[in-house]
Amino acid sequence: MTAAPFEALSVCRALAGADGVGTDRVEVPRFAPLGGTAWLGHPIPFALLSAMTT
Repeated sequence: MTAAPFEALSVCRALAGADGVGTDRVEVPRFAPLGGTAWLGHPIPFALLSAMTT
């Protein structure tokens, strides 16, 4: 089962205030042949970094 983009962003935003050291993003083209992970390549790391700074 895969998460919808809004669910992935919701999880990232829910991490606000959690202790974290860093993040990592990996794109796996064979699991997203239409480039779905590429479209989330900017918003998800940004949401994680924003959550880490609050």
